[in-house]
Amino acid sequence: MLFRSALGLEPVPADVPQRRLRGWAFQIGGRELFSWPEPAAPELGCTLIDQRALLLAWRQRALRLPQLTWLEGVAAVDLLTGDAGAANASPTPGPFPSPARITGVRLADGRRLRADLVVACDGRGSLLRQRAGLACPTRLETQEVLWFLLNGASAAPLARWLAGRFVTVVGDGAAYALFERAAGGVQLGLLHPAGQPLPRQTPAQWRARWAAAAPPELAQLLRHLDASAERGASAREIGRAHV
Repeated sequence: MLFRSALGLEPVPADVPQRRLRGWAFQIGGRELFSWPEPAAPELGCTLIDQRALLLAWRQRALRLPQLTWLEGVAAVDLLTGDAGAANASPTPGPFPSPARITGVRLADGRRLRADLVVACDGRGSLLRQRAGLACPTRLETQEVLWFLLNGASAAPLARWLAGRFVTVVGDGAAYALFERAAGGVQLGLLHPAGQPLPRQTPAQWRARWAAAAPPELAQLLRHLDASAERGASAREIGRAHV
């Protein structure tokens, strides 16, 4: 919260869905190991915010700035180096010598943008970081997360059972977490060995797998989810976990 305030990003726009996290629970081997509430003070507790809505709100706020130029859908493919006033720049890929000064970026459409500061936010395999020769130590990925959205009327009893908690389940053949999304519905993240093909399972088989790892009350709620309430996506499309 202090970080967002320092950047001028507080308060979160009122039309951005957000939900206070009420607590944490951990269930292992068919029984609850512990359940712990979040701090009551707003500045200490966790708040779930709909990422897509928040980014769109920040984008709209940024577009009102007269000094901003917004280029959407245009990739940066290389870095420019040399003196800030130089007319030429290195068009060749690969790490630059350490004394070289980065002075901008080259775009996929051929344009060259000069800049006093370049911030690369292009992911773990950042192309611009590679071009700059910046090493970024990473851990070996052993697990991915398969994200499922459980929505609709049949997911409402599951949301009521969660009661605002983030619940982790470890049991027979599955380890996953569930929580209520800020924008509605329940998000389920299932751990999956990195690099292994996704299992070909029907919605009913997914539900049976989750239920087999859960305590009786949660297992019953998962088994009674309607197939139309479940939408799945792979970790390659949504996100990954490092475990």
